[in-house]
Amino acid sequence: MRAATLAVYLALAAVAAITAAAAQSGRSSSGPLRTEAGGAFSLADPREGMPVFTAANLGPGASATGTVEISNEGSEAIVVTLAQHGVLDAPGTGGGVLSQRLRLIVEDLSSASTVYEGPLAAMRPRSLGRLAPGASRSYEFTATLPASGTASASDNAFQGASVSVAYSWSQSR
Repeated sequence: MRAATLAVYLALAAVAAITAAAAQSGRSSSGPLRTEAGGAFSLADPREGMPVFTAANLGPGASATGTVEISNEGSEAIVVTLAQHGVLDAPGTGGGVLSQRLRLIVEDLSSASTVYEGPLAAMRPRSLGRLAPGASRSYEFTATLPASGTASASDNAFQGASVSVAYSWSQSR
């Protein structure tokens, strides 16, 4: 069994105070960029290791979204798995850890299905099924800093916090 892995990165920073939360969200997408793996199957990712999105001044209730398209540039069907790794937190001034607070939704836009929904830090590897030769799929990543409903000291714990997360797409036959 041969396997190849492509990495996709997500970076977030929550630096706004709860009372002056100026939310900014980023949304980006681009066309596929060919990335080869050895043998008769390969996986293409348009980002070449660049972030899916970055967000600064992400306040309570705000989200950041980015889209990734993967495609099978080979001549054989592949099985694709999405995995999270390399979670790197820098706690906020009050000790808040964003990877524990952020909510992540990963959606397969090609089939209108949810791949994952839950705390960012809790995501485990997800099988995305088979991808036929020449086929592609688009995935949307949305990270949200939930609002607590009322401004509180617990929300202020995340002021100045940041997190960086890597995602990899792996393939096998």
